[in-house]
Amino acid sequence: KRVAVGTRQSEATNSEDLHTAYKNWVLGNDLLVQKIAGLIMGFVNEGKSVLILVDEKEHGEKISEKITQEHGYVIGGSKDNERLIRRFNERDLKILIGTSVIGEGADCPVVDVLINLMGGTNPKQENGRALRNDTDPETGIPRKPTCLIIDFDFPMSPVLHRHSKMRQRIHQECGPVHRLKLI
Repeated sequence: KRVAVGTRQSEATNSEDLHTAYKNWVLGNDLLVQKIAGLIMGFVNEGKSVLILVDEKEHGEKISEKITQEHGYVIGGSKDNERLIRRFNERDLKILIGTSVIGEGADCPVVDVLINLMGGTNPKQENGRALRNDTDPETGIPRKPTCLIIDFDFPMSPVLHRHSKMRQRIHQECGPVHRLKLI
């Protein structure tokens, strides 16, 4: 299914500049936010837990505003981060949004669906939030060796499309992948 996506008119849509492309196609894309919010609610209605990773605090806020169910939002400097991650891992919260704060060291072993909106070329750290093959030694919670990974691809942006292909190779090593195409 293809969805038409608008961009800011002041900047080229096919720019090789990663910052410009990411700002136009991902951060400034209200259709993407709506699509992601719809996917989140659909998965939650199926009883799945969803982790959404974003690069920018404002991007997470936009998504958070569209979600109608209780959820956590983990950002730098928040005293609630550990409590929210714990509630998510206890399945008290079905939805957790996070910036890079949910990076190295944060473990979310109950994730059924990981939505990666961070971009880049090497999502191993992001995938590691959800994918483990053992039991957590501290909590005793069995970790999940698989989860559904949702990523973005914008074929009309050469730099984002190239990065998406690189991420897809790494995702394929980790488990089933749903490739979300928005053009």
